[in-house]
Amino acid sequence: MKGKVLTSWSLIWLVVTVLFVAGGALNLLQRAGGELPPTDGVLWVQRADGIYAERVLPGFAASRQGI
Repeated sequence: MKGKVLTSWSLIWLVVTVLFVAGGALNLLQRAGGELPPTDGVLWVQRADGIYAERVLPGFAASRQGI
C-alpha cells in the first residue's frame, strides 16, 4: 500500500515556507521602493566627554553650514 505523499507536517512546512518567501519578497519590495531616512550628512560619535562629528559628508546640510 502506498503511503501519503502530503502529510499534515509537510503541509505545515509548505505553508510556513510560502509565508517566509512572501514576507521576504515584500521586505525587498519595500526596501527597493522606499526613500532613505533624512540625514544631516554627519556621522555622529558619542564619547565619554560628549557627542562629536566624526565625518561630514560633502553636499549635505552639515557641510553647507560649515560643520
